Amino acid sequence: MTPPGPPAKRYAKRYANPSYRPTALVLGVLGLLLLASAPGQPGPEQVLGQGGVGLAALFYAVRLARLAVVPTPEGIVVRNLLSTRTVPWDRVRGFSLVRILDIELLDGGTVTCSALQRGPSHRADGYTARALADLDARLAEHTGTTEGTACGAT
Repeated sequence: MTPPGPPAKRYAKRYANPSYRPTALVLGVLGLLLLASAPGQPGPEQVLGQGGVGLAALFYAVRLARLAVVPTPEGIVVRNLLSTRTVPWDRVRGFSLVRILDIELLDGGTVTCSALQRGPSHRADGYTARALADLDARLAEHTGTTEGTACGAT
């Protein structure tokens, strides 16, 4: 039985690459500046154009800030840029991390998690590997196995 209350309060961990935070902040500030200066444009086309770009920047700033992989008692919530999906634990075979974290499903499919990536542009040394190890441990808890389940986590 899950505790009452909003789902966000129940989640113990939220994994998202820390290097996304500054990008989301810059996009948000840029969006606000564009929206604030749009009324001062000379024509309605410029106002609409600048306002539209400002709204798009704000939209993507919020979505980028929300990128996450969240393990819950029911499964893994994957919040990508344009979609949110919950993968139940009983469908997960393991995890693969080559460049982007993939949840490998028992039916042979995969779910890509853009919130966790590895590479030189992500300055949080070891963060992705630690998140993968914790997800692997949680999967082992739900499947009852004691060995690691990571698939190709190189």
